[in-house]
Amino acid sequence: MMTPRFAGGSTAAAPRRSSRLMLLGGTAVAALLGSGAPLAAQAVIELDEITVTANRTETDAERTGSTVEIVEEAQIESAPVATVAEVLAFEPGVSVSASGGLGQASQLRVRGLAGAYLAVRVDGIDVSDPSGTQTYFDFGQLTTGAVSKLELLKGSQSALYGSEAITGVLDITSHRPTEDGVTHEVSAEAGSYGTYRQGYNLAIRDGGTELAFSINHVISDGFSAADENDGNGEEDGYEATRLSFYGAHQLTDAVRIGIAGFLQDTTYDYDEGAGEDGDGSPDDVTTADSNGVRLFAEIQGDVIEHELSVSRYEIDRDLTGSNNWGPFAFDYLGTREELAYKGVAQITPELELVFGADRTEETIESNGVEEDRTTTGVYAQALWAPRSDLDLSLSLRHDDTSDFGAATTGRLAAAWRPADDLILRAAYGTGFRAPSLYELYGDYVGNEDLDAERSESFELGIEKRFANEGFVRATAFRTEIDDLIIYDTSVYAYNQVEGRTTIEGLELSGGVAITPTLELLANYTYTETEDRDGDRLARVPRHDLTLGLDAALNDRVNGRVTVTHNADVVDAVSGGLEPLDDWTRVDAQITYDITDSAEAYLRVENLFDEEYQTITGYGTSDRAVYVGVRAAF
Repeated sequence: MMTPRFAGGSTAAAPRRSSRLMLLGGTAVAALLGSGAPLAAQAVIELDEITVTANRTETDAERTGSTVEIVEEAQIESAPVATVAEVLAFEPGVSVSASGGLGQASQLRVRGLAGAYLAVRVDGIDVSDPSGTQTYFDFGQLTTGAVSKLELLKGSQSALYGSEAITGVLDITSHRPTEDGVTHEVSAEAGSYGTYRQGYNLAIRDGGTELAFSINHVISDGFSAADENDGNGEEDGYEATRLSFYGAHQLTDAVRIGIAGFLQDTTYDYDEGAGEDGDGSPDDVTTADSNGVRLFAEIQGDVIEHELSVSRYEIDRDLTGSNNWGPFAFDYLGTREELAYKGVAQITPELELVFGADRTEETIESNGVEEDRTTTGVYAQALWAPRSDLDLSLSLRHDDTSDFGAATTGRLAAAWRPADDLILRAAYGTGFRAPSLYELYGDYVGNEDLDAERSESFELGIEKRFANEGFVRATAFRTEIDDLIIYDTSVYAYNQVEGRTTIEGLELSGGVAITPTLELLANYTYTETEDRDGDRLARVPRHDLTLGLDAALNDRVNGRVTVTHNADVVDAVSGGLEPLDDWTRVDAQITYDITDSAEAYLRVENLFDEEYQTITGYGTSDRAVYVGVRAAF
């Protein structure tokens, strides 16, 4: 049986079109349901999927009122792309904006909102950069090596996770043991732009002990970050080594302890700006060293399951280069330390309580600016199943931040299954984003009077399954943000603006098994955004279409082709907004099973050599070919 590879696309629409989009979503799903067409093979829909993120406790995906996208290791490996961001871009509601190739700044946009509104965790460690202009995770540094699972929870989650979780939460899980004994995995890849990737994974599981270790290295000559079609031919290279580790041990029947962490060393070139490459000045170079570690203890009490954890994350970036005023050097150091407690109590068979508290300290050191922040949060959630076909959840959280005040957020969600093959979902949540330390205290540009951005989010979805043979799904959503923080060019500093920014839209996805060996998955997203002045948000595709075709050519050969189409995108440039060209990109991968535990593959990115941009002035890959092998023993 083939493993399907993806399912996604994203949407949003302006406030005055809310009713129309909700009706459109219902009409579209009704049409699909009425067709009665059998859809995708059993592997497309896994009825027993488990999600941890959705409710901070293990929950069947079909029992949560939020939309959760889960990408397993087999799907990650078979994707015809090399980065985590590109894998996630196949999912509904997700797009990527990148300022070049490997190593260059890359943001994941979920339901029309930029990276600063998405909470990102690696093995439970918050990895957003405290020293960035906005607190977000740069996906340009993360390839798929040693990543075993991606879990994207959409919609406002501040009621459980605090600041930055306005558009969702992404949990990234590194390599884990999957069977008893000792297993080794090796991989190697070489291809275009002088790119080489190697990886090694070790996993051990023996009784109550689990250990995992991974090391991955990538080096690439790269291509010009500034678009070569604008006369920039200089390569911008990238090199990174990443080590991940995990260990857990069952001390007693009631106590389990563990550790997880990573270290990454990165060096990459970048251009001074679009159109400025090749001016004879030395390359601007950034070195970035990041590391994270989390210690945890799980204690099974008579009534309450307890979890205690302490984590630390650090990123140290050094930027050197030159410009019209001569050479320069900038240093950025950001740290985050978190102490957290979570409790889970099964009050009755129908009622479960989840509660906890956490304390986070963030610090930045940036070119003479040294600032810190302490945030203390408490939360509680009730999960209630009044009937076997209905699940309700209510969440509340209160955060108190040392430098801008307090915020209280809430969330209500429901999942109703009127039939075994039909799920209706609804969710409402409030959220907030704390201004970053740079926005508050950055040299010359900071504004200490900034308050948190506040949001309201709505979500309504329907999913129909076809006797374990496939699915169709539609989700309408709306997010409203008040007190948006912008960089005000009139005063060259960050400012709070009055008014409301609205993102509203519709996600449609489905799959069909054309034959027992051929599967088709498709997603379409329509997105409309509007800020306080009636302008659209930059870099959000109004139309986003993704198609995937998976084929088992014979017992040993499997192939995958994906088509991504983005249309009607605007970008912010000097003087306002300008449209980007529509584009269609095709990627493909063919895999040959050498043995039951070894495979070789050929991967082609941008098969038809499409010329396109996701950020004005910054280039994307030409046609690129890669060959690789993977083996387990």
